Amino acid sequence: MMIKSYVIYGLAATLIVASWLGNIGYNRYYRLPEGRFLQHHIEAMDSLGIAFDLYYVANKGDKRTIQSIQAAGLPALAVYPVQVRQELNRQTIYAITCYYQSAAERTTAQPPLRLHAVTVTFNDGLTKEMEVGDIIVYRDRNPSLDSPVEFSSGGSSSDHSGYNSMRMTRPAALTATSSAWLGLLGKDFQFDVKRIINITDASGIHETEAAYPMKLAEGDSVITNYRFDFAGSDPLATHVFRLLLAHTFEEDGGRRLNDPIYASYEPVFTESQMKYFVRAQREERK
Repeated sequence: MMIKSYVIYGLAATLIVASWLGNIGYNRYYRLPEGRFLQHHIEAMDSLGIAFDLYYVANKGDKRTIQSIQAAGLPALAVYPVQVRQELNRQTIYAITCYYQSAAERTTAQPPLRLHAVTVTFNDGLTKEMEVGDIIVYRDRNPSLDSPVEFSSGGSSSDHSGYNSMRMTRPAALTATSSAWLGLLGKDFQFDVKRIINITDASGIHETEAAYPMKLAEGDSVITNYRFDFAGSDPLATHVFRLLLAHTFEEDGGRRLNDPIYASYEPVFTESQMKYFVRAQREERK
């Protein structure tokens, strides 16, 4: 009888240890080897103010936090204190807002700056270069103080849609709207541009049109609506996007000016998407 009791206790202890080891293995399998940035596709300018946001993923309980970020070619870049963007079961996504402490020191336009990595310093003193994706910093697109348009209103919502309204201060033609990421996004990003004429007909309804070149008179408005529409299984759904939709206006005499609209997408991860993300990082490290 005593031998039987020892066998039962032994089996129970074995099961407990096996379960404990299994939990350790399971938790390790769904933990990142180390913190890392999400994949970014960003367009930005080097004018004074907010530069761009970066998103960093770390395991819960990771005591190492980002203190500063430096980028080659952007000496004035600094960061605001890190903020929690999203909490998941085993990981936390942090948002880091980067800004310029001073205006760019240049007198002429320069070619765009392309960044694929930044230098990160952590609270424990560790400094290392980390991949962030693809960031394009335009050094020739600062909004003109003599632009033929002025901002009226704009906004975005949690369904990844948004709008922008501009009012013409003098006549011009809208000849194009462009962004470096339109080709990559394809049907995952839709936008339309409409004109609202500053004259109403008898019914009080404004006329609209959406063809390029779009001839605009003083007082007319340009309305841009956009929406990011990713399928849940789309790999790009877990990437970060910031488009600079550049409206190109041409005035009489051929003078051209760009007026930018920002359209941003920050992913909200499901647990299954994060598990896939973690597995991909672990496979990458093998």
